[in-house]
Amino acid sequence: MSDYLFFGSRTKRFLILDSTKIELVGTSAPGDFFDGIGVFDGSLCRSPAVPRADAWQGRGNYMIARHKADGSADISTDPLGQYPLYIYNQRNVFCVSNNIYLLVEALKRNEIYLKRSIDVFGYFVTQGSGALDCTGYDEVKLLEVGSRISVTKDLRLTLEKVDAPSLLYSDRPYRELLDEAASEILGNVRALSGGDFRFRICDLTGGMDSRTVLAAILNLGERDRFMFHTTGGRDSPDVNVAEFLRQEFGLASARGKVATLMPASPFEELCRTVARVGGLFSMNYVVGRYDEENSNDLSFGGGLGELMRHFWPSRPAGGELNTPLQSIVSTMQKRSGVLRKTVAHRQQRDIAQFGIDAVSSGIRPEHAGHFLYLKARTRYHFGVWWAASARRKFHPLYSPSAIKAAFALPDEERINNRVGFDLMNLLCPRLTDIPFAENSWSPLLHSHPPAPVTEGSLLKNRAESSVKVKNANANRRATVKEIVEDFQARDRNFETLSSVFDVEETRKVIVQAKGPRVSARTEATACRILGAYAWLKELDLPFRI
Repeated sequence: MSDYLFFGSRTKRFLILDSTKIELVGTSAPGDFFDGIGVFDGSLCRSPAVPRADAWQGRGNYMIARHKADGSADISTDPLGQYPLYIYNQRNVFCVSNNIYLLVEALKRNEIYLKRSIDVFGYFVTQGSGALDCTGYDEVKLLEVGSRISVTKDLRLTLEKVDAPSLLYSDRPYRELLDEAASEILGNVRALSGGDFRFRICDLTGGMDSRTVLAAILNLGERDRFMFHTTGGRDSPDVNVAEFLRQEFGLASARGKVATLMPASPFEELCRTVARVGGLFSMNYVVGRYDEENSNDLSFGGGLGELMRHFWPSRPAGGELNTPLQSIVSTMQKRSGVLRKTVAHRQQRDIAQFGIDAVSSGIRPEHAGHFLYLKARTRYHFGVWWAASARRKFHPLYSPSAIKAAFALPDEERINNRVGFDLMNLLCPRLTDIPFAENSWSPLLHSHPPAPVTEGSLLKNRAESSVKVKNANANRRATVKEIVEDFQARDRNFETLSSVFDVEETRKVIVQAKGPRVSARTEATACRILGAYAWLKELDLPFRI
């Protein structure tokens, strides 16, 4: 993905097309804003007749700007707000970008210097991923999901927020929404299957979501344009089912090609190791986006499929904060021991208020958790983390209509992934007759479970695979220990982090993370503390190798 930024002050306008080219485009005459849409293939479609944001339906767009005859402009996120837009609007200066580094650089050139904040890392500890609108700088916020900003020539801003219930609910019939969802997903695959990519590598697992992507590929007859990649040990259900799918549908293996999408250096490998154990979840805050040598390779994933069913739960209002998100708040309380009490209470209060406001806007109480997931967690997980760790990773299940179709169903059917199965039946019915690695079959949706995959020769070297897993875990623990030891050598007092983290509790976690029997939760918390330190100190990581 290319990066774009618009910067405006009383006297200057900059259009930044990428991190190496800055174009001065005038003072306050028409044309100060660019017309166009940033799309996934890295191009900027510049046209006076840019389509509406919701007309693109997630074909990789993540920033739209339209210049209007009066010299003003509209700037929008993608329809689901999954690709964050960073906004600065202070001191008679307005700046918006999908890359926080570009935004900071533009401000520096105008002698505006931002102070780093580690609030977002506190949320990584208690929620595992995204915050509400934390960006790593107090003065910079995220444009709200589905929102649009109108900016006049003299930089007066008007924020138009999306109607919250419209993200989940529709008055249209389920079947009509399902057909539209299928069309959106097919459009996503079609838009990229014809692009100028050297390799198109698609995740293939034993689960639902990657198989729904496969259904779209097979429906379009584009099988031969893709190679398919599966991770896991040889005796894992994912590998067994994926291998069966390869044989059944004649799918090409990506073996030997996947390295083109993997880290190109030990440093990048280390970054990803830390990320996998829950550390630098928002890696572009710390190491920036990878400019991969083989940037003409494309990878498809099955992300966002969970938006069609269920993720974060809700409970009826109750508890101390009387919020429909009480179950999420309770989980945050259990994980907040390493935070300062004032920070933990503020987090919980803000999440509780989000739930209350969501219900006031028309979201049903039992859906408030899913709404939070859509508006906060996915934006960080896919828009920030994936953009940083896998620049050419795209998720074709991006479909606003699929979400609305899911919430047109009774909750039990939605949670059992009725939309996913119905999409598969529409696009490639044969795929529903093959079992899944997970327990996806439900008597609510099917008259009988699919026949089991014959394992046969697919299960090989079980002992060898077990050894590999143990070795991988040992290597990960050794890496975490090395990181923690370097951290301790740099800052034994931990006062640097005291704005968010409790100093004494932080010391305990760091000591525990060096132990031989560290829990996954402690290991993850230690790495998130590490990420906060690296961000605050402007380090690529707490050490270089």
